[in-house]
Amino acid sequence: MVDKSWVSRVAEVIDIPFCVAGGIKSAEDASQILSFGADKISINSPALADPTLISRLADRFGVQCIVVGIDTWYEAETGKYHVNQYTRR
Repeated sequence: MVDKSWVSRVAEVIDIPFCVAGGIKSAEDASQILSFGADKISINSPALADPTLISRLADRFGVQCIVVGIDTWYEAETGKYHVNQYTRR
């Protein structure tokens, strides 16, 4: 488990809304990040693995603070886009 308390230290020193991404796999993870002072959370691979996570988080915390980020890359030789999941292709 990654220590997420760094989020509260960031919230103390900046005066703008900020979004935290990475390691958010559940409503409990999201709750912890938001309670530490983040304004938004971004989920990527967990949303691809379990699309119901998006609506569960939005229902619990509000749509204004949930961002879904999809990391892609373009392969010029094939003309195809690929999705990166869990920091891998």
